[in-house]
Amino acid sequence: MWRKGITTFIVCLRTIVLPAQSHEDIERILRLTGRDSAEELSGHEVEVFQEYLERPIRINSEGIGRLRSCGLFSAYQAASLADYRARHGDILSLNELSSVDGFTRESAAVLAPFITLEGGALSSGNTPASKGYCDIAVKGGIRLNEGNYGLKAKGGIGRRVTYSLGISRSYSAKSAAPEHLTGNLGWESGRIPLRITTGRYNLRFGQGLALWNGMSMGGLSKISSFYMSGTGLSASWSFTGSNAFTGIAGEYNRSRFRATSSVSFSKGSVLPAVNLGWFGRNMSVSATHYIEFERGSDTGRTFIPDMKTAADIAACINGTDIFSEIAFDWVGRSAAALAGTTFPVGERIRMAVQLRCYPSGYNPAHSAAPRSGSRCSDELGASWCMEIAKGNGRQGGSISLDGALLPAGKSEAGKGLQFKGVADWEFGISDGITLKLRLSERYRTWERRLRTDLRADLTWTGKRFTASSRINVLKHIRTGFLAYVEGGWKSEKLSVFVKTGVYIVDEWEDRIYSYERNSPGNFSVPAFYGRGAWTTMYTAWKFSRRGKVYVIGTVKPGKAELKLQVNLSIS
Repeated sequence: MWRKGITTFIVCLRTIVLPAQSHEDIERILRLTGRDSAEELSGHEVEVFQEYLERPIRINSEGIGRLRSCGLFSAYQAASLADYRARHGDILSLNELSSVDGFTRESAAVLAPFITLEGGALSSGNTPASKGYCDIAVKGGIRLNEGNYGLKAKGGIGRRVTYSLGISRSYSAKSAAPEHLTGNLGWESGRIPLRITTGRYNLRFGQGLALWNGMSMGGLSKISSFYMSGTGLSASWSFTGSNAFTGIAGEYNRSRFRATSSVSFSKGSVLPAVNLGWFGRNMSVSATHYIEFERGSDTGRTFIPDMKTAADIAACINGTDIFSEIAFDWVGRSAAALAGTTFPVGERIRMAVQLRCYPSGYNPAHSAAPRSGSRCSDELGASWCMEIAKGNGRQGGSISLDGALLPAGKSEAGKGLQFKGVADWEFGISDGITLKLRLSERYRTWERRLRTDLRADLTWTGKRFTASSRINVLKHIRTGFLAYVEGGWKSEKLSVFVKTGVYIVDEWEDRIYSYERNSPGNFSVPAFYGRGAWTTMYTAWKFSRRGKVYVIGTVKPGKAELKLQVNLSIS
């Protein structure tokens, strides 16, 4: 009976007003991360940016270290902001921000929801050092005969003490006990610019060749995806803490210098690491070194499976960005390198070029490649991209080409070659109506050589209502097809969205990914395989100034799922 009740409840949800919230926040995140679509975002990225929507970064009071580590600004932008404040005082408007070197009107508009101009010398609304706050999220989900749950909390006392805690159980867990336990505790000195974090944290330096955790990239198809902005040390806040380091880490910021050190632990291994960085107005440089010690399970002796040293540099000269990193693997006796540039061509056109060299002997552990296919090993590659900004004709888009040689080979024939091209174009048909077309073509010299992916999205955005549709055709082994329509309504306190679609995908390698709305911290991009139809209902209700409830129901062939999450903010 309860199974039928769940299915009946979700089916009834379909009769509620057709939904729709604009994808403005997701679109801004895509612009900041350089992704083509929501399907290429990672859950960690979305969670971080959602947190900034709730607690925006105070760009008039934060130091350069915080501006760099938040992930919203490049090294050049962070240094330029700090320099501008020192010379001219607080930034009082988005128009003034757009006049700061390294920013434009468009970039200021994209950043607007994630930043606040409060908290500077002219502001009287600074948060007292002793003021405490706590954000709590509780979730639960049920399928026909399975259940999951999770709880996470994040809070602090001003900026001096911060903490987080997360527990969760997945559908596949064998018992009702929590499957994952994660958290951290942070302390920031009030006298010296020192920050210490214990527990779970992220370390991301340079262009990702040496030390970068939790990276997920769909490819080099947007100019902003060519350059990886190393954010240094940051605390991890999620239900599972997956991909994060565990241990103790500290970061010292003084003027334009930053020193970060850490000792991380995992099963049978210890990884001490250090990074030293300098951030000038037009340039930044840093160096990273780490050694991993591991105890052999058979011999009981300690050995070094991985040790790397890396140096990176980034600069901006008259609108031209230049970035590079070289890393040496001491154990494998191999060096990897990456270099690139982005530059303007006229008023509306910007281009990017990147070269990369990842020898087959280079250990990809603890690294992250801009293109995710090789994980920084066994690849010689080059990429080019051109972006055309929207003009008065409301049209704009990008074209990118990527080529890679895999020396160790992907087949019995030996060496492998792969080429990929992506073309995106956006048409502003009228106010509120947009058509986006995306064509992706991949060719490789081993089995199943061609892969063609064509997608068309039509979106209408009104004051309260939004409607969108997609048709996606993928040709690889066979032909896969997916189509959906989505509509929604959004007010200040209530958002309701309904999405229904069909798919025909007969081969697993032809699977098609499609972004699904979900509650904060539960970013969802399911893979569609088989044949069938599905319907998803998303509801978000802000029941008070400090609380929000999310209800998501999904019906698929042989599957019905209902998820509930409550978010509370206490301060």
